Amino acid sequence: MLKLLHTGDLHLDSPFSRLDPGRAAIRRRELRDAFSEMVQYVRSHFIDLFLITGDLFDTEFVTRETVEFLRTEFARIPDCKIFISPGNHDPFTEDSVYNRFNFGENVYVFPRALLSHFYFEKLNAYVYGYAFEGDSLRHCPFAGYRAEDPGAYNILMGHGDFAADTRYCPLTEERLAAFGADYAALGHVHNAPEPVLTDGLAYAYCGCVEGRGFDEIGEKGALYVELEKENGQTEVRCEKVRFSRRRYEKLKVNVEGLTSLSTVEEAVLAAVEAGEYGSDTLLRVTLTGRIAPTVVLSETLLASRIAGVFYAEVKDRTLPLYDMDYLKADPSVKGEFCRMLLPALESEDEETRTTAIMALRYGLAAITGEDLSDLADEEGVNAV
Repeated sequence: MLKLLHTGDLHLDSPFSRLDPGRAAIRRRELRDAFSEMVQYVRSHFIDLFLITGDLFDTEFVTRETVEFLRTEFARIPDCKIFISPGNHDPFTEDSVYNRFNFGENVYVFPRALLSHFYFEKLNAYVYGYAFEGDSLRHCPFAGYRAEDPGAYNILMGHGDFAADTRYCPLTEERLAAFGADYAALGHVHNAPEPVLTDGLAYAYCGCVEGRGFDEIGEKGALYVELEKENGQTEVRCEKVRFSRRRYEKLKVNVEGLTSLSTVEEAVLAAVEAGEYGSDTLLRVTLTGRIAPTVVLSETLLASRIAGVFYAEVKDRTLPLYDMDYLKADPSVKGEFCRMLLPALESEDEETRTTAIMALRYGLAAITGEDLSDLADEEGVNAV
């Protein structure tokens, strides 16, 4: 049996720019901690091959300290063969860390955008791979090739994408099947789909180890893979192992019909509590529905009320509780005002929508003769 740990897309030294400096520093440290835990997993499970399928670094931000950290970690698993196939964020270039530093005798880095391989007689295993040499790779390096020895374990690894017009190494299932690998370890897709394990075709994306934004929600980690080959047939088993210290999560809260900031806050806190989010969670709460036009929401204030999570933010996607169809058809100045704001009210741009909603609330109040200071004071803000 051959045992693998398949990881990639770590983006060590990532700036985590969406967070404040303090939390960003914590996240960078936790990303290293997650890597250290993977190395410990390799040791304790006697992994044969540790596969890193690109974007180990964010080259723009990589530090010498991180290089030394990796060298120390790799030295902890001298009996494991470690392979790196550089991706579009950490390409193998003349001045890259891969070309300037030696990561250890048990570390093998693919240096070219051409297919090459390493063979290990003791394991009866070939490991094929390639590197990005820049921020794009327009061809597929293993297209037209086939694994040399069907009787051995054949592992293919690399960074790539199945999109037809991709600039990140175009992959297809036909090319993978024609190559004949027992397992193809892929990187680049942070939200990994389920592994494909069928007769004649076995490949998987490992996904990222730590989410870096709300487009990468849920628990993240690596893939533990076992291969058993007998009489030319290979059985492949994959298991996802969580190594992420934190998880990004999104929660929608419908506040339809609510008439005060306090009732909106109650609804948000109840929904968060029901979700059982913990200190490992970075949470985005999106408010939807139509609420009373007198309610002026503060995203920052509501977010500060959410306790028990590592980070919280609130996005207001509510609309004023007006009969919009009536207003749009209204021949008076109110209808004209509504029609004028409609494109901005329906905009995908958050700032545009927020400004338009406020303009609608205050504009209609002014048209109907309401006291604007009373409208603002009710929710604790000042009218502008």
